[in-house]
Amino acid sequence: MPQDILSLHRNEYHFEHSPGVRAVLSGPVDPVLVSSYATREMLENFVKELAQELKVPAERVTLYHGAEDALFKMLSWAASKRMVIQTTTWGWAEYMRMMQGLELQVVQTPLIRTEQSFEHPERDFSAALENCTERALVLLASPNNPTGHKVSQSELKRLAQRFPQHVFLVDLVYTEFSASTFEGLETYENVIALGSFSKFFGLPGLRCGFAIGRVPAVQSMALGPSPWSLNICRTAMQDIAYYQANWNTMKHTAAALQTHMTPVGQFIKTAAPFVLLRCRPNVSEEMLTSAQQKARLKGKKLTAQGELYMRWSLGAPDAGERILDCIRTLESQLGY
Repeated sequence: MPQDILSLHRNEYHFEHSPGVRAVLSGPVDPVLVSSYATREMLENFVKELAQELKVPAERVTLYHGAEDALFKMLSWAASKRMVIQTTTWGWAEYMRMMQGLELQVVQTPLIRTEQSFEHPERDFSAALENCTERALVLLASPNNPTGHKVSQSELKRLAQRFPQHVFLVDLVYTEFSASTFEGLETYENVIALGSFSKFFGLPGLRCGFAIGRVPAVQSMALGPSPWSLNICRTAMQDIAYYQANWNTMKHTAAALQTHMTPVGQFIKTAAPFVLLRCRPNVSEEMLTSAQQKARLKGKKLTAQGELYMRWSLGAPDAGERILDCIRTLESQLGY
């Protein structure tokens, strides 16, 4: 089998894989292991290892064909139950596309925008849940994409305890792959936390996501991952310290950029492996495109409340320097 067929498109995460994962990726590769479904025994053993790593009961772990598969299935289940979706403004664009496609009723509470960050509106969000007379699926992301703000575990637990009639679906794909990330959430009957091997390990091509919590019984079937995919994920879990070092590098880069002062905009405080720049009114999309090309950089332009933002991933060793190159080009274009 040609090796390039097995190349993983690592999305926005471009650090080198660990030596163990590189060894598996470099072969030799058995085509049967790549093109077949994992057996029930393989899946159950993998779930046990994943549960042990995250320190949660194995019966509360469900595998999916990527975190997006878990998200769509949960939203589809909510649609079948005629549940209302309670969430906040300005989340991942695909959330709204999925919900609109499923014709779900969506209630959004505005995020709080401070001078340096975005914050979850706990008081207003609680009031919205209090006023919801129907059972709701509460969709939260922590950190949120693209704002980078987190919903604290203590806040999430307060909400889950106060509103046991609602189901809380928490997207945690942009946080660290550790037991502390999911600590205690599995004990709540109305909390389902989503995780993935895509962001932390840079393995989106394997399509291996999971949920921790009591998922609807109809979703208990674990389909999708191949034996080859499970083997790579298992190897990655054995090399967590290596990937944690990469994650720490992204966090340090984000912290450094947050302190960088520039007349073209302001970096928003983030808890995620990406940064968000709130652009000044004199920065245009055309200028951003030109500056990014010169810096060999590619980000996502976003508009909210009439303001232009730029979201850049930090998933490469030189990402911070490229972003600063882009900023310097913009400053030059504006005559600073």
